[in-house]
Amino acid sequence: MRKRSFLLAGLGLALALALVWGFNQYTLARTLGLQQQNQYRQAYSDMVGHVDNMENFLAKARGSNSGNNNLINFTGAWQESNAALNDLSNLPVDNPGSSHIAQFLNQAGDFSYTLAQRMAGGGSIKPEEQKVLANIQETARKTGQDLQQLMNRADYEELGWTPKPTGWWFRGRAEADTTDATNPASVSQGLQLLDAQLQKLPPLEYEGKFASKVTQEPKGLPGGEVSKEQAAANLNKFFAQAGLSFNPQYAGAAQGTIPTYRFNLNGDANTTAEASKRGGVPVIYHNGRSIGERVLTPEQAKTKALSLLRAVGYPSMVLTSQEDHGAYLDLAYVALEDGVRIYPDKVSVSIAMDNGQMLGYNAQPYLMFHRQRSIGKTKLTVAQARRYLKPNFKVTDTALVLLAKDNYAEVLCYEFRGNMDSEQYLVYINVSSGYEEQIYRVVKTPVGEYLK
Repeated sequence: MRKRSFLLAGLGLALALALVWGFNQYTLARTLGLQQQNQYRQAYSDMVGHVDNMENFLAKARGSNSGNNNLINFTGAWQESNAALNDLSNLPVDNPGSSHIAQFLNQAGDFSYTLAQRMAGGGSIKPEEQKVLANIQETARKTGQDLQQLMNRADYEELGWTPKPTGWWFRGRAEADTTDATNPASVSQGLQLLDAQLQKLPPLEYEGKFASKVTQEPKGLPGGEVSKEQAAANLNKFFAQAGLSFNPQYAGAAQGTIPTYRFNLNGDANTTAEASKRGGVPVIYHNGRSIGERVLTPEQAKTKALSLLRAVGYPSMVLTSQEDHGAYLDLAYVALEDGVRIYPDKVSVSIAMDNGQMLGYNAQPYLMFHRQRSIGKTKLTVAQARRYLKPNFKVTDTALVLLAKDNYAEVLCYEFRGNMDSEQYLVYINVSSGYEEQIYRVVKTPVGEYLK
């Protein structure tokens, strides 16, 4: 009898402890859930505010004829679009970065940034850009209204942020059963419906890296698609020119900016090469072999790289950057035409430091952009262009370069490398207008230099 009493008492105590533990877990989960709901609410509210501010800046830009005011308006719209994108990333939406909401915000910001740069240089808005501006502003206005309505429902109708669980053991209507596009069952579904609405809009046509119409076709490839057998034969010729010998084995097709045939070399999946479907031109090569003791100097490796580039069909190249990884050297070269560095036409080579063998090769940028160009002439001398630099900028090197901008446009510039306040920079001055097209900060590391 006494044992039974002890057993019952023990069971009762265990039950009480379980109830206390369960209640504490429930309280903790509820607290965490409320915190998460508050975070969603704050991010969403901030996003609504930023979209509204962006629309306001764009509306003022439509009505203003002042370059100075529109510099402020377009800069403000660009900053607000970036802030809205950041808020979107903190909301319970699948793949927020690839959604059509994100695409619209990216395009609105990109368009605004492009025009802000032009305003800073004393330029003006083109007539066709006025139409794009009107489309973006109207889309921003409608999007802002839809976002505000959804937030009102979340506040006053207690609309949930995430889908309700589905299944027979849950009561009430599950979100999966909701098909009314005007009555979403959660904020996340409301954002999905808004995303679908934006998807139906016609593409925005303007010059910018997020513009729908900017699709770059490879300019450096010959015409006509080749078979994988012809591509393999072209790779064998390329390897022979580079002093290598491999047996390419077809491993499939690769899609991308340049569609290619992929090959494993000598049956090794770590040693691969790709040749373009169009023209059968070698695009990428990578050798995953083990590297022995370092015996070459960096200068010997660079001499070997230039010799290899000449052998495979790149006679006039200039080194623009290098990274020393100990066992191998990564080297980037650009085409040199009439003393002008053509930065879009780049080829990268990796050289093994044990025997000078080519371990890596990437000609994709060169094949994308290389073509016969009319580079143009300089209107400013180097001395005249230097006047557009800051007075305390101490120039250490100068070059004439063709610079690629975000929208694939190319502009002839003087490149000034120099120092200011113990920092090193690269500054690009337009040879015609004196406009500062770009500036990079040069960051030195044990491996090499990086541009930021």
